[in-house]
Amino acid sequence: MSSLVALSVCLGILAADPQPTTAGAAATARSGATAASKHPGNASTKNVRPTPRPTFKTVQATVENFFATLPDYATGRVIVRSEAEGACKQLQRMGWPVPQSTQLLELIPDGEEELIQFLRTPEGRKFMDQIARFPLAYDRLDRWSKLKGGMREIRSTIQGPDGYRLLEYLTTTTGGKNMGQMLSKAPGGAGFNQPTGRIYTTQSLLARLKQLYDQQEPSPSSR
Repeated sequence: MSSLVALSVCLGILAADPQPTTAGAAATARSGATAASKHPGNASTKNVRPTPRPTFKTVQATVENFFATLPDYATGRVIVRSEAEGACKQLQRMGWPVPQSTQLLELIPDGEEELIQFLRTPEGRKFMDQIARFPLAYDRLDRWSKLKGGMREIRSTIQGPDGYRLLEYLTTTTGGKNMGQMLSKAPGGAGFNQPTGRIYTTQSLLARLKQLYDQQEPSPSSR
């Protein structure tokens, strides 16, 4: 008797919820097609336009605003790779994936480098503000740090009175350039007076971004 009761219950459920007929299925399909024609974006994305490339003026403002939010940042101070990577991600979100970003980031000092860590101490930040106006000042410091005992000498220079004047001498005077030529002959000092090719500041980063930007085929909206 219990099996009969169960069968009756099942039959009652099926009777209350009948399967759609062929005619009903066709009507449902026609209704769906009508809705798709009213909302073509739901049916296909072939006609969706890519995000237009922003103007370089917008790119520059985005990079400058990004770094301006970082603690202890000031124009002319050294930047590090992780920070530049954050700026590149910001540019990608706004519609410009930076071309050759991996190679670009490799040119920026890592935050774990001894010289960079010392420049980011209170004494080092004051020193950076004093030397930022000198041409290739960070290139000279970078090469100096590679010489035997170079970091010890840099620390002593930064901590001493008017240490920035030594960088001024090395970068702006004939005597300084002659000294650089002598240091070029020391182990690890090759090319002491030459640029290292690295990117130390936002100004240098923006200059490189401008080169990459100009090398791309411009979109109509960014011309």
